[in-house]
Order: sequence, then structure tokens, then C-alpha cells
Amino acid sequence: VPNSPLALNYRGVVYLDKRAYGLAATDFKSAIKLNDTYAKAWANLGECHVKTKTYKEAVACLDKAIELDSKLGAAYLNRSLAHQQLGNAKQAQADRVRAAELGAVVEKKK
Repeated sequence: VPNSPLALNYRGVVYLDKRAYGLAATDFKSAIKLNDTYAKAWANLGECHVKTKTYKEAVACLDKAIELDSKLGAAYLNRSLAHQQLGNAKQAQADRVRAAELGAVVEKKK
């Protein structure tokens, strides 16, 4: 088992890409346990929650990621998706605008 937050985060991203959300979440949580100021791990855990439709948890993680690093465009984008699902249209729109300002865009489905 890696004991580096960076290694755990990278492995979590691989799991996230493979849709192995449980394994991804475990790695992101382990990375955060080793370094609770690791914004990208918080953002990735938030994305994992969006993918598993646990939107309140997603918002909490993404809030923390953005608090730690306000330049994480993907965190705003994922938080906008979570807010949309929770019925928070104004917050979703504000996050979409901020994500776009930071260069994060929603990929169009082909």
C-alpha cells in the first residue's frame, strides 16, 4: 500500500477512470488522512461522490478543495453538477461561470 498522498491520489485517479469508485474513494480518503490540506485529493473525492450520486457529500468535499485551492476549475465544475442535482440552480450557475473562468469546461458527449 502506498504511503504517499501523491501516490494514493494518482492511483485513485486511475480507479476513478476505470469507474472503480469504491477503490478510488478509499485511496482519496487515505491521501487526505496523510495530508488533510491536499486540495486535489479533496477535489477527486468530491468527483467520486458526484459519480456515485452522493451529492451532499460531493459538495462538502468540493467546498474543502476550493477552500484549500480556489484555482481548481474542475472542483467548481463538479460542484456545479452536484448543486444542479440538489436543486441549487443559482449556486450551480455561479460555479459553472467560475469553472469556465478557470478554463474548466464540460466535455460534450459524442
